[in-house]
Amino acid sequence: MLDPTTKTNRAMIIAPLDPSGEQVRDAVRQVLQELGMEVFRADTLQVGSNLTYEIINAIESSDLIIADVSKQNPNVFYELGFAHALRKPTLLMTSQEGLSRVPTDLSSNHYLIYDLSNLSDFQNTLKRMIQRNLVTA
Repeated sequence: MLDPTTKTNRAMIIAPLDPSGEQVRDAVRQVLQELGMEVFRADTLQVGSNLTYEIINAIESSDLIIADVSKQNPNVFYELGFAHALRKPTLLMTSQEGLSRVPTDLSSNHYLIYDLSNLSDFQNTLKRMIQRNLVTA
């Protein structure tokens, strides 16, 4: 659970690293930083010899996980599964098109749906959800 008394909460953005998702990843990062959170993303980690180890450490040290499941990316599902096993507060997001492809095991979750043509509404909703601790563990 996010702790407002903590000086810095940490968040991990789990998303495919393809260039088409950069706009959404940046939108999420902006909101998290506005809320004073330290943000981890696989593409910004200081990687030594083992990227998987670095990602696992980032997930373990995070207070919030935000995962984009719109592309059915196996790496995203692997990292999300690890976060769920640790019972990390998790917020799932997807594009409208991706919502129809959500796997059965994740279909009962609530999703924050984004539209690339209107990321400001998405950012406002994301900010409200985090501020109200509307994430699941």
